[in-house]
Amino acid sequence: MINYIYLLAFLILAIVQESICADHEFIDKIEKKLKNTGQDTMRVYLMNNLSWEYKDIDSEKGIKYAEEAMRLAKKLGYINGRASSYVNFGLNYLMQGNYPYSLDNFLKALKIDEERKNPDGIATISDYIGILYNYQKQYKDALEYFHKSIENNR
Repeated sequence: MINYIYLLAFLILAIVQESICADHEFIDKIEKKLKNTGQDTMRVYLMNNLSWEYKDIDSEKGIKYAEEAMRLAKKLGYINGRASSYVNFGLNYLMQGNYPYSLDNFLKALKIDEERKNPDGIATISDYIGILYNYQKQYKDALEYFHKSIENNR
Protein backbone atom coordinates (compact mmCIF):
# COMPACT_ATOMS: atom_id res chain seq x y z
CA MET A 1 0.00 0.00 0.00
CA ILE A 2 2.80 2.43 0.91
CA ASN A 3 4.49 1.74 -2.45
CA TYR A 4 1.29 2.77 -4.26
CA ILE A 5 1.16 6.03 -2.32
CA TYR A 6 4.79 6.80 -3.22
CA LEU A 7 4.12 5.91 -6.85
CA LEU A 8 1.05 8.14 -6.95
CA ALA A 9 2.94 11.02 -5.32
CA PHE A 10 5.78 10.60 -7.82
CA LEU A 11 3.37 10.63 -10.78
CA ILE A 12 1.62 13.77 -9.53
CA LEU A 13 4.96 15.50 -9.01
CA ALA A 14 6.10 14.51 -12.51
CA ILE A 15 2.91 15.85 -14.08
CA VAL A 16 3.15 19.15 -12.19
CA GLN A 17 6.83 19.55 -13.09
CA GLU A 18 6.07 18.86 -16.79
CA SER A 19 3.33 21.49 -16.71
CA ILE A 20 5.65 24.05 -15.12
CA CYS A 21 8.36 23.37 -17.71
CA ALA A 22 5.85 23.77 -20.53
CA ASP A 23 4.71 27.11 -19.04
CA HIS A 24 8.28 28.39 -18.87
CA GLU A 25 8.99 27.30 -22.45
CA PHE A 26 5.93 29.22 -23.64
CA ILE A 27 6.97 32.28 -21.61
CA ASP A 28 10.48 32.07 -23.05
CA LYS A 29 9.04 32.03 -26.59
CA ILE A 30 6.89 35.09 -25.92
CA GLU A 31 9.79 36.97 -24.30
CA LYS A 32 11.97 36.16 -27.32
CA LYS A 33 9.30 37.51 -29.69
CA LEU A 34 8.99 40.61 -27.51
CA LYS A 35 12.69 41.44 -27.99
CA ASN A 36 12.14 41.59 -31.76
CA THR A 37 8.93 43.62 -31.67
CA GLY A 38 8.63 47.37 -32.10
CA GLN A 39 6.56 49.85 -30.14
CA ASP A 40 3.28 48.74 -31.68
CA THR A 41 0.06 46.88 -30.88
CA MET A 42 1.84 43.52 -31.23
CA ARG A 43 4.11 44.52 -28.36
CA VAL A 44 1.07 45.39 -26.23
CA TYR A 45 -0.45 42.00 -27.12
CA LEU A 46 2.72 40.10 -26.20
CA MET A 47 3.17 41.97 -22.89
CA ASN A 48 -0.45 41.24 -21.99
CA ASN A 49 0.13 37.57 -22.81
CA LEU A 50 3.14 37.55 -20.49
CA SER A 51 1.11 39.24 -17.77
CA TRP A 52 -1.52 36.51 -18.14
CA GLU A 53 1.09 33.74 -18.02
CA TYR A 54 2.81 35.16 -14.95
CA LYS A 55 -0.38 35.53 -12.88
CA ASP A 56 0.00 32.00 -11.47
CA ILE A 57 3.81 32.00 -11.29
CA ASP A 58 4.90 35.50 -10.26
CA SER A 59 2.07 38.01 -10.01
CA GLU A 60 4.47 40.91 -9.34
CA LYS A 61 6.09 40.26 -12.69
CA GLY A 62 2.62 39.90 -14.22
CA ILE A 63 1.72 43.36 -12.89
CA LYS A 64 4.91 44.84 -14.34
CA TYR A 65 4.07 43.47 -17.80
CA ALA A 66 0.51 44.80 -17.49
CA GLU A 67 1.92 48.23 -16.57
CA GLU A 68 4.19 48.24 -19.62
CA ALA A 69 1.35 47.08 -21.85
CA MET A 70 -0.97 49.76 -20.46
CA ARG A 71 1.59 52.54 -20.96
CA LEU A 72 2.10 51.61 -24.59
CA ALA A 73 -1.60 50.96 -25.25
CA LYS A 74 -2.44 54.46 -23.97
CA LYS A 75 0.34 55.99 -26.06
CA LEU A 76 -0.95 54.20 -29.17
CA GLY A 77 -4.63 54.82 -28.40
CA TYR A 78 -5.11 51.05 -28.49
CA ILE A 79 -8.39 50.46 -26.62
CA ASN A 80 -8.27 46.64 -26.86
CA GLY A 81 -4.81 46.70 -25.30
CA ARG A 82 -6.03 48.93 -22.47
CA ALA A 83 -8.97 46.61 -21.74
CA SER A 84 -6.68 43.56 -21.73
CA SER A 85 -4.22 45.32 -19.43
CA TYR A 86 -6.99 46.14 -16.97
CA VAL A 87 -8.08 42.49 -17.00
CA ASN A 88 -4.51 41.35 -16.39
CA PHE A 89 -4.10 43.82 -13.53
CA GLY A 90 -7.32 42.42 -12.09
CA LEU A 91 -6.18 38.81 -12.39
CA ASN A 92 -2.71 39.41 -10.97
CA TYR A 93 -4.09 41.40 -8.02
CA LEU A 94 -6.71 38.67 -7.52
CA MET A 95 -3.93 36.09 -7.26
CA GLN A 96 -2.29 38.27 -4.58
CA GLY A 97 -5.56 38.51 -2.67
CA ASN A 98 -5.70 42.26 -3.27
CA TYR A 99 -9.43 42.30 -3.96
CA PRO A 100 -10.01 46.09 -4.00
CA TYR A 101 -7.36 46.65 -6.74
CA SER A 102 -8.56 43.60 -8.58
CA LEU A 103 -12.17 44.79 -8.59
CA ASP A 104 -11.20 48.33 -9.58
CA ASN A 105 -9.33 47.07 -12.64
CA PHE A 106 -12.02 44.57 -13.64
CA LEU A 107 -14.61 47.36 -13.47
CA LYS A 108 -12.45 49.59 -15.70
CA ALA A 109 -12.15 46.78 -18.25
CA LEU A 110 -15.88 46.09 -18.02
CA LYS A 111 -16.67 49.75 -18.68
CA ILE A 112 -14.55 49.69 -21.86
CA ASP A 113 -16.22 46.54 -23.13
CA GLU A 114 -19.69 47.85 -22.31
CA GLU A 115 -18.94 51.06 -24.22
CA ARG A 116 -17.73 48.98 -27.18
CA LYS A 117 -20.72 46.66 -26.85
CA ASN A 118 -18.41 43.62 -26.71
CA PRO A 119 -20.53 40.75 -25.29
CA ASP A 120 -17.60 38.30 -25.12
CA GLY A 121 -15.52 40.73 -23.08
CA ILE A 122 -18.48 41.62 -20.86
CA ALA A 123 -19.17 37.93 -20.23
CA THR A 124 -15.56 37.10 -19.38
CA ILE A 125 -14.98 40.09 -17.11
CA SER A 126 -18.35 39.63 -15.38
CA ASP A 127 -17.33 36.05 -14.67
CA TYR A 128 -14.04 37.23 -13.13
CA ILE A 129 -15.92 39.76 -10.97
CA GLY A 130 -18.31 37.01 -9.89
CA ILE A 131 -15.36 34.83 -8.89
CA LEU A 132 -13.82 37.72 -6.96
CA TYR A 133 -17.05 38.32 -5.04
CA ASN A 134 -17.38 34.60 -4.43
CA TYR A 135 -13.88 34.55 -2.87
CA GLN A 136 -15.06 37.28 -0.52
CA LYS A 137 -18.24 35.36 0.32
CA GLN A 138 -20.37 38.14 -1.17
CA TYR A 139 -22.65 35.64 -2.84
CA LYS A 140 -25.44 38.01 -3.87
CA ASP A 141 -22.99 40.21 -5.79
CA ALA A 142 -21.28 37.11 -7.22
CA LEU A 143 -24.61 35.80 -8.54
CA GLU A 144 -25.41 39.17 -10.10
CA TYR A 145 -22.19 39.09 -12.13
CA PHE A 146 -22.48 35.40 -12.98
CA HIS A 147 -25.95 36.12 -14.40
CA LYS A 148 -24.55 39.06 -16.35
CA SER A 149 -21.87 36.74 -17.73
CA ILE A 150 -24.46 34.19 -18.84
CA GLU A 151 -26.66 36.88 -20.44
CA ASN A 152 -23.74 38.12 -22.53
CA ASN A 153 -22.55 34.64 -23.42
CA ARG A 154 -25.62 33.69 -25.44
